[in-house]
Amino acid sequence: MTTHRSQFGLVALTLMLAVAPSATAGDITFTKDVAPILNENCVTCHRAGEAVPFTLTSYEEIRPWAKSIRKMVDSRLMPPWHADAAIGKWKNDRRLSEEDINTIVAWIDQGARRGDPNDLPPALTFEEGWKIGEPDAVFSIPEQVLPADLEDEYRYVPIPTGFKEDRWIQSVETRPGNMEVVHHVIIFTASPQALVGGGGDGFGSGLGGGLGGFAPGSSVMKMSEGQGLKIPAGSLLVLQIHYHKEPGTIERDITTVGLKFADYEVKKEFRFGAIGNEGFRIPAGAEYYSVDANFVVQEDIHLEQIVPHMHLRGKDMHVWAKYPDGRTEDILWVPNYDFNWQTFYEFETPLMIPEGTELFAKAHFDNSENNPFNPDPTKDVTFGLPTTDEMMFAFYMYTADNEELSEFDPSIVKNTDSKE
Repeated sequence: MTTHRSQFGLVALTLMLAVAPSATAGDITFTKDVAPILNENCVTCHRAGEAVPFTLTSYEEIRPWAKSIRKMVDSRLMPPWHADAAIGKWKNDRRLSEEDINTIVAWIDQGARRGDPNDLPPALTFEEGWKIGEPDAVFSIPEQVLPADLEDEYRYVPIPTGFKEDRWIQSVETRPGNMEVVHHVIIFTASPQALVGGGGDGFGSGLGGGLGGFAPGSSVMKMSEGQGLKIPAGSLLVLQIHYHKEPGTIERDITTVGLKFADYEVKKEFRFGAIGNEGFRIPAGAEYYSVDANFVVQEDIHLEQIVPHMHLRGKDMHVWAKYPDGRTEDILWVPNYDFNWQTFYEFETPLMIPEGTELFAKAHFDNSENNPFNPDPTKDVTFGLPTTDEMMFAFYMYTADNEELSEFDPSIVKNTDSKE
């Protein structure tokens, strides 16, 4: 099974070969018209050191990929954004405007000319290292060795924090040590007693709140002013790491987590929840199998973020609310789910959900031979951690309306004199 990076490369190469020759030259140039669009929307990811098949930081790098870029942009496959435009407004919306799409397409159709070097905007500069700035605490897992015969595995790796008091976190960044084998990371808190719990993960039911993590397209969790993630005194960080690689090679990984402590008074704790179903069975060969989940919210909350999660057979997901007055509202519609991009959709304005609201999620799965990513269309599929099994969750992040952390805790303020 190919990794998500090699899948993208194959698609891009196929599209390069399939697109017709460009049109005659015109007035649109790279330096004047296209470079500013790429700098604003694409270069953050398409640069050296990121998990991309090619970089977009110069004309020489871009020109050989022009036809592939045209197809990807015109079809809205890039920048990657899978939520339907008609439902919801999102703070982190990556879509290009119609004007920008038309400019890029016309530039390539007109011959993808370089233009006057004097028109080129200043090159973007990126600080080396942490996207969140210098962390107040950094934790790394012991080196993980992935043997040659390993293809897919979830590992739970505990890290003691040594925190002697509660810590409130304003931002978290997760940095995989080996981008080729780390598919995603989820960070939990846990008490030391959780180490003696049962269960296949070695922690039983002792895992606590989530602290974000890493997935293709997302590595930073950042709180708004007045919000914080809580790490109780004495806690462990437990990293659930999903490794996926081609058999035959030995790989190694040291994933690292950086934390910045909140330097403001925290009024709201940032919490995690899920709308999910673990009791399904997808029949072999089923092309559009439906799985549903729902629950009733027990307090007034504001939704801050939402992220659909399925595996290789996931096709689409719809999330909606039925309010106590009988009114319904669509929250998120992802018509073309992509396992390779685990997007955290951040509400432009947090969505008020009153107590008694019923939240629904409906997902469809393609377990047929027509799904090119399906590991085995001849087998029924049930819930499980490995990529070859399936999941059905709409994870969400929220704050509770009735919570007001009024007593200021000195541990909320970061210590600028030392690092943990």
